[in-house]
Amino acid sequence: MEWRESGPSNSSSHDYRIELKVFKSSNDSKLKWKVTGEETQGGPRYFSSTNGRIPIPVGHWMKLYVYQKHHKTDGRIMVTLRAGTDQNPNPDDNPNQEIFDVSNIRTKFDSNWSIWNIFKCYTDAIEPDIGRVAYQYIDNVRIWGR
Repeated sequence: MEWRESGPSNSSSHDYRIELKVFKSSNDSKLKWKVTGEETQGGPRYFSSTNGRIPIPVGHWMKLYVYQKHHKTDGRIMVTLRAGTDQNPNPDDNPNQEIFDVSNIRTKFDSNWSIWNIFKCYTDAIEPDIGRVAYQYIDNVRIWGR
């Protein structure tokens, strides 16, 4: 999932983005959650947080809740998860787990969000390890504003 805001069209400023992803490092076989805020095209990274405690629910339905406070210095990203398990496949039957609650961060650069990609699914590092094609099903997207 990625939020992106365009830099000013009359400057050399890069786009700013916040990215929430599942990844696997080259020296570890465990899938982890990661959230970052950075300028694209080699610009600086303003924040980054990784969570390997909360398991990625591969093969199960899940509900992912994302809250973002858009601010230049006092921003916040909160991500929680309700995931199905082998014992309880319905996510609503399982507790809510906090993946991230990162505050006092830069979540706004110089404009409003121009792109929101919730449907990104890159699988080159995941597919060979789980032995099957990775799918991403998205259902019941809800967006709230002030």
